[in-house]
Amino acid sequence: MPATPTAVKDIRVRVVQPNIPQELKWREDQKLSNLGLLVNLSRLPGKAQPAFIVWPEASVPFPLTDLPQLRAALTRFVPKGSYLVVGAPRLGKNKEGRTEAFNSLIVM
Repeated sequence: MPATPTAVKDIRVRVVQPNIPQELKWREDQKLSNLGLLVNLSRLPGKAQPAFIVWPEASVPFPLTDLPQLRAALTRFVPKGSYLVVGAPRLGKNKEGRTEAFNSLIVM
């Protein structure tokens, strides 16, 4: 059964687009500064507090499910009552039993 669209009033969403060139996105020497840019853009003042702050696909270049300290650090700037939605790799086993990175969506 297909989903039915539903309008929800008064939900504020902040979509963050850091415009990081693809060739810099996964460089080891750029990963932390890229995260810093996302955090700084997310903290900019707005008209109202967002319910959701949404980062791009694969915006966090670390497997957040395995890094609770990084998850905690990233949520410190999120206003109380708001959620941070990020794309990040998740490590898991593929059909052959080898460890592989999967594109994942994480809500904190």
